[in-house]
Amino acid sequence: MASNARKAFDANMKDINALVDVFETVEDINKDDPSNPFPQEYDVVLRSGVVLLVTYWEAYIEDIVAEAVEHLVNHVKSPNDLPKKIRKNLAAALKQDKHDLAIWKLAGDGWREELKARLAESAETRGRNFNTPKSQQTIGFISSALGIEDVSKSWTFDGRTSEATKKLLDQIVVVRGKIAHRGKLTKPLTAKWVTELREFLEKLISKTGGSINTHLKAHTGKSLW
Repeated sequence: MASNARKAFDANMKDINALVDVFETVEDINKDDPSNPFPQEYDVVLRSGVVLLVTYWEAYIEDIVAEAVEHLVNHVKSPNDLPKKIRKNLAAALKQDKHDLAIWKLAGDGWREELKARLAESAETRGRNFNTPKSQQTIGFISSALGIEDVSKSWTFDGRTSEATKKLLDQIVVVRGKIAHRGKLTKPLTAKWVTELREFLEKLISKTGGSINTHLKAHTGKSLW
């Protein structure tokens, strides 16, 4: 089983696989014909793949957060079971409400509707603030929305530490930025590197989704998938 966000990401990986296949096919054709050297500018196919990969990573984070927020609202049993950070944010928002009877919005099951309303209002703001999917922005985005202090603590895999994972993620986003703003890079990309990048993000998403699911289950008693 998997979250809807993960299913969407996996479906999008077909685009990346197709781009790599196209590049490798053209590369193989040119290898068989020494008189027709492989044009370096063909790595535009791989550059497109990097841009799409980072875009899909960003979309996954936005989608999994939205899915998780909905899960919290629908399945948490009482406001006391909400993550502490979300409770504090909700309390702060009500304190700023100028209406004298605002606190009564929480009476009975009103807290659930109020939480839904507050989260809907803040969704657009969170989306605007999440303007780059680098490590610290991702950590902050998830923390603000779900109350997970530092999701990157789960980012350890393939012998890589959390810090090393964050560093590599940031480097990838920087490369995407260079491609998006300048088109070409100083050194052509390789199909092997783009494939490794895809595999890295797939594993990073597994760790991120797993951490979010564990957090949700602790607060609601119900798994996201």
